Formats: sequence, C-alpha cells, structure tokens
Amino acid sequence: MTGRPLRESLAAAMTPAGRTPDSDHPAIPAGFTYLGQFVDHDLTLDATARDLEQDVTVDDLVQGRSPALDLDSLYGRGPRKPQDRKSYGPDGVRLRTGRTQASGGPGDGVNDVPQQELDGFDLPRAGIGSSIGERRAALIPDARNDENLAVAQIHCAFIRFHNRVVGDLAAKGTDSTALFDTARELVVKHYQWMLRTDYLIQIVDDRIVDDVFRHGRRYFDVSPRIKYEDDDAKDEYRTLQPGDTPTMPVEFSVAAFRLGHSMVREEYEWNRVFNSGQATGTLARATLRLIFVFSATSGNFLPFPPDDDNPDAGSSERLPTNWIADLPRLFDFSETGREELMRPADQFNLAKRVDTVLVDVLKQLPLGSAGARDTTVPDIARNLAFRNLTRANMLKLATGQEMAEFFKLEDEDRHTGRDRAGQRRCLADGTERRGPGVRQDEDAAVVLHPQGGRGQGRRPADRRRRPHRRRGLPPGHGGQPALHRP
Repeated sequence: MTGRPLRESLAAAMTPAGRTPDSDHPAIPAGFTYLGQFVDHDLTLDATARDLEQDVTVDDLVQGRSPALDLDSLYGRGPRKPQDRKSYGPDGVRLRTGRTQASGGPGDGVNDVPQQELDGFDLPRAGIGSSIGERRAALIPDARNDENLAVAQIHCAFIRFHNRVVGDLAAKGTDSTALFDTARELVVKHYQWMLRTDYLIQIVDDRIVDDVFRHGRRYFDVSPRIKYEDDDAKDEYRTLQPGDTPTMPVEFSVAAFRLGHSMVREEYEWNRVFNSGQATGTLARATLRLIFVFSATSGNFLPFPPDDDNPDAGSSERLPTNWIADLPRLFDFSETGREELMRPADQFNLAKRVDTVLVDVLKQLPLGSAGARDTTVPDIARNLAFRNLTRANMLKLATGQEMAEFFKLEDEDRHTGRDRAGQRRCLADGTERRGPGVRQDEDAAVVLHPQGGRGQGRRPADRRRRPHRRRGLPPGHGGQPALHRP
C-alpha cells in the first residue's frame, strides 16, 4: 500500500501546469478519448458504497453493468423493464431523443442554426421536478454519460443511429414484434465491429489485437482450447470451464483502462462557433471546464463561474444549440471521401499523448463527476490522478514486482523487457523500451499504464499478449473486455 502523502505528491507531479504534448506515432483523433469513456461505461459501473481512502475487496465490489460490450448503458435492460422505460419513446422501440434549446446570436449565417431547436442533439431530459437540477436530469440508463458534453454527444449519436436503424428495418418490412430486438442486435454488432477495427488499434498494438482475437487470453480466464508452444506452464493458470460466467480483472477496470485520462485535452475546436478561427460569429475554443459545465451530471449549463458545482444554478434546462459537437472535428471521416465530413488540420482535435501526465484542469474535477455534489472535499480529492491512485490503493492492486513475478519474468528481464518466451517488449515504432526497475510502492494505476512514462507511442509498450491477473469480478460485479455475441 502507498501512504497518502506519497500519493498526493505523485498526483501533483502527474498534473503539472503548462501544455502537454499531443499524440503522435500515430496521432489519435480526440473523439476516441470519449468513445473510450463511453465503452468504459458500457463495461463497468462501480456502485460500491465506500468513501475515498476506505479499503474495499474484490468481493465487496458492486457493479451494475453486464460483463460484455452489449450497450446496456444505452439500452438498459430494455423497454419492457419499468425502470428503463424512461429511455424509450411511446412505441417502446425507438429510443427517446432530446431537443436542444435555441441560443441567442445575430442572424449572420453562422449563428442561424444556434437560433433553432434541434431534435436528437441533446439527451432526453426529465423536464419535470421541483428544482431545475431535477428537470435537467437525463433520461438514460447511465447518468455518467451526461458527465461531460463530449461523452453525452456520443451517446446522442448512438440514440440517433438506433432510431435510424429502426426506421430502415421498418421500411423493409421487419415484423413489429421483432423490430426492437433486431435493431438492437444490428446496432450492437456495428458497435463491436467499430471497436474491433478502429478503436482498439488506436490504443493497442495491432499485433496484440490480432493475437488475442486469434488465440484468446493467455493469463486470465484462459480457454482450455488454447495451447501455446512457448508456454509449458499454461495449466498453472485457471482455465474456463463449461458454465463459467465471464469476469473482469480489477487491474483492467481500476487501472489499465484509465489510460484515456491522459488523452484528455484542455480545450477543443468544438464546432463552427467555438473554435480558434477568425470567421464571423466564432468565439473561442471550448475549454475542458465548459465541456463539463454543459452537462447535467457535472455542470449546470451556466458558462460563468463560480457556481459550477451547484446543480440548481442557471436557467437553461436543455443543451443550447450552439454547443452541439461537430463530430468531424473529433473523428477522422476522410475514408468516406465526403468533403462535408472533413475538417482542415487546424480545426481538427488530436488526443493528448498516452503517458502518465494529465492536463492540469483535471486536478480540479467538478464534484458532480465524482458523485459528490452534496459534500465538501479537500482540493486534492478533486485531482483525478489522486483519485485513481487512491482507488488502486483501496483495492491493494499489485505492484510492478508482483506483476513481474506473476508473469515469471527473470530479474534481468524485468529491466530489458523480455518475457519468458524471450520476446522483447517494444514501442510501436520498434525501438526497444528500457528503463529502471519499478519501485515497490508504486500502484498498478502507474505500473499498468500502457507506457509507464513519457514514451512517444500511443500503443502498449510490449509485443507480448496483454497480461491479466487472476482476479476478477463476477457478473453483476463488473464486466469483461471481450466482444459480446448477441
């Protein structure tokens, strides 16, 4: 375990003032930062009643997501379940959409659209309640997808996609009794295909992706059908048995998949109103603070401080139209060949480099993002790096030495980066990664970071199969980073 003073110092070092470098080798479009958050919310929902710093065991963890990429954060448990009926339209087939709120501005050709109310570009909101905060509440299965505007806009895109698929299937004569299930299956398959072919290769070496899909997991819930010529000790690890249910390693959910935190930018070329251009009607880049503010879980749609943490501040109950995301500034759609889906380089956003540094805005998280709006917390508890390190400490995640021992790395190989099969761990550009040994008091939140330092690549720093410690969460207590086959 790591003492609080050390975690505080380390968190401060991980959130330095000043600019942090963009991703390169290759450059990652910034939208993948928040698509990754959307995926995380599909896989995990920690509902454990524990205060920060309070120890928690794997058996204590309570999680409300299915252990599969099945979009239950979008669909909930379906339109037939009373608790999720709020997310669906009157027909019980289409997902409920939200309408934006017209924003002021001169009719100069740039601001004409913001003066309109647009369906489908805000999350559906309650619209009723005794307080404005209650009326802003999003009618979606997972309120975390309204934690910031970027992930909320991705959720809106999935709502629109589902409804478009429903319309296409209905037009082709799909029976009404099968319409929802057919549409959901098709949407989930497209989602999984997108993650397999586009998202994973942004953050994981494509050789590792291919190897895992070809051979399966090597260390965690290993398939009994898998045999490795270079591994004579496969039977030391527990293999899946008939009837077993999938689990997720806490090292993934609590540490490794938090790599996206280092990809967050401090400001964005957001749309034709909020960008750094000089065109008529443009204002300024969208700051990360405003990306939080224009959400209901973390903000209140009120752009002016100091009331960011007050859910009942402001008067807007819906997203202003001028804050709709221009997705081609966040994702690269050039493969389509459609000019209207392309943006010039100076108006396109890249994710920050995957390393151990977070933009300094993340040391002052809004209280709503941590579910703490009704509390007072010390400043350090707002620091995302500190929260990550503390969460790892609460679960007593493995140290670097313990992970190396688990993977049976010899002492000399722990420094040169060779696994037991003699394969060198390399950066994405092919240069061998070398570095000092890991200190005993480092948490897995740092140890399991895909690059462990300020390396140049955006992919994990080894060619080996991705390790997973033999600890997991049962269904109802976690998820699994594996494709769900509906």
